[in-house]
Amino acid sequence: YSVDDPSERDIEDFAGVTAPMPGEGCKPITEGMLAAPKTFLEKRSWLRGVMAMSRIVEWHIVTFYLLSVLAFSHDLVWGWVYTLKVASGVFWLFNSLAICWGLLEVWSSYPGIHLSGTAIFGSV
Repeated sequence: YSVDDPSERDIEDFAGVTAPMPGEGCKPITEGMLAAPKTFLEKRSWLRGVMAMSRIVEWHIVTFYLLSVLAFSHDLVWGWVYTLKVASGVFWLFNSLAICWGLLEVWSSYPGIHLSGTAIFGSV
């Protein structure tokens, strides 16, 4: 390893790892992050734990619905056409759960603020 111009400083001789390189005028990212205000403030509650497990809760609700349709179709001797009609209600269930999780997310993000219906459904 050799340097053609001995007057230039080598990268190993440079003082700071986060400082700008020779010839650069930019400040390091750490200084910018320290000067930037925090944009998200997490509000801790039990609802956040439920929201984190929403997929598991949704899986249990949908599985219970489909298994109960299967059990009722067997016990009440439904035909396969009627069983499929009732089981297709799972799509209504998926959509209503998605709206429910969206509304809970809005409600947990903005506690104590009165929001109009347009504002709530606009963010969902």
